[in-house]
Amino acid sequence: MGLPTATVHAQASDALSLTLPQARSLAAEALRDGELILARDIAMGLVQANPKDAYAYSVLTAVYRVLGDPKLSRAAARLHYKYAQNQEEKFHAAHVAGQVAFDQERLSTAQIWLRRAALHAQTPQQDAQLARDYRAVRRKNPFRISINGSVTPSDNVNNGASSAVETVNGAPTFAILAPGSLALSGTVATLNAQASYRLNRTQTSQSTIGARFYTRQVRLSDEAREQDPTRSNNDFGVTYVDASFDYAFALGKPGNSAGVRVAAGRVWAADSVAYDLTQMSLRRGLLLSPKDRLSLEALGEFRNSAGSSDTDATVLRLTTTYRRAFENSDRASLAFRVEDVVSDARNASFGSWSVRAGYDFGKQLGPVRISTGVTFGNTNYDTFERIGPVPGGRQDETFGADLTILFPNLDYAGFAPSMNVRATRTTSNVSRYSTEELSVGFGIQSKF
Repeated sequence: MGLPTATVHAQASDALSLTLPQARSLAAEALRDGELILARDIAMGLVQANPKDAYAYSVLTAVYRVLGDPKLSRAAARLHYKYAQNQEEKFHAAHVAGQVAFDQERLSTAQIWLRRAALHAQTPQQDAQLARDYRAVRRKNPFRISINGSVTPSDNVNNGASSAVETVNGAPTFAILAPGSLALSGTVATLNAQASYRLNRTQTSQSTIGARFYTRQVRLSDEAREQDPTRSNNDFGVTYVDASFDYAFALGKPGNSAGVRVAAGRVWAADSVAYDLTQMSLRRGLLLSPKDRLSLEALGEFRNSAGSSDTDATVLRLTTTYRRAFENSDRASLAFRVEDVVSDARNASFGSWSVRAGYDFGKQLGPVRISTGVTFGNTNYDTFERIGPVPGGRQDETFGADLTILFPNLDYAGFAPSMNVRATRTTSNVSRYSTEELSVGFGIQSKF
């Protein structure tokens, strides 16, 4: 039996019959030598011989990419990926399709193709290459969307008290807390979606509009429903939406920056509107050294309550964050936050501060990547009432620790599963607000 052949029409009156291996070899040689028309004709002959010839479509993709025909180049790239026979070829086809889309300023399409390439990446080098390419496309793309979610079983979904016997400043009040005021177990699901569009960018500035949707929903356990039958899942739901405008610009030495952001939004609690908000923040970024960066942010927020105007509130918040990058790719951070909330509602006015230290191991430790952190904070309610005024007000101290484990080897299209373990304890002189929580959450993170 003879070998399959491909007929190549090099000129209008000439035809050359080649075996398929010969035709592929000749096409590769023509492509290397810049003989684009010859390479195209050979590839078309291969397609006539076998309409599912992935190699032929890879040649056509390259030819039409150089010739500047985006429509035919995209079509050939799609067919190359469709008929690729193995993981290596699939990776190459999707990666090239992403490059073709990038060349044509189809940046969101390029990101999709790079995600597809991640499905077939087999080596750390391919993962690293995709990460670099994806970051480059993301920087150039004016449109950005980010979606994160988690499902977290918790032994305290309502921030309930640890003890039913109430004390104030160590003295019993002879009050017994209602079952719904105690810790209730269940599962917390969160979804955080953000989208932004860059309106303008120069070498020293850029302006962006954005929107955010966040929701936290709770499903009470059977034990929690037995503990307090009057409570429902909706009682603990919270939803937040906002729209924003952000302007960032270079200021001072190279690497230093500043920015301003304004936003307006709405918050729902237990399926009812809680308050509308307007917000403005100023920020400053300072590059202290190639590996050290300091960020400062001042935020002001006004909350207009949907109920009584007595519960309106003004929030002022200052945050300072120091970040350090190490030679081994590890990163450390230290953040300090001060907040002041002023409201006519006595129990809604407070001042607080917190400090958080975090450490991110940049390289994989076996099959996982690990980041961890600890937080300590204090909240002070100068004028607080519980039945009557609380002498000296209410003081809460909170300590928390968390551990996040990412499983990058189990990724799908560049998205890898993660697990977050968090333990928090709050000690208050008003025992109703002394709480403990241990939760184990499961989510998805992007590797790049």
